[in-house]
Amino acid sequence: MSTDPNEVRRRAGIFLLVSLAIAAGTAWVGYTLVSRYEARLEASHIRESQVEVVVAVDHLPAGVPIDAEGVALRARAASSVDTEVTFSTLDAVV
Repeated sequence: MSTDPNEVRRRAGIFLLVSLAIAAGTAWVGYTLVSRYEARLEASHIRESQVEVVVAVDHLPAGVPIDAEGVALRARAASSVDTEVTFSTLDAVV
């Protein structure tokens, strides 16, 4: 084991460069995996059929009449909507 200061600096420099290379490679692999997963997830949502449902834009206090500013139409996955208990037009709610 050498205690020469130049040798110690050289080894520390090599260790630093190797560590940075490994960190960069790990970051690239992580970014690539997340990007691919996100693209697949987005593609699966696009393929799924969507329906428009009426949703509250903000908190609706009890006893206050619902007006057009308090609700809006939003697209939801058809598989998550029970059409028997939801409204699909604003006129049905307001």
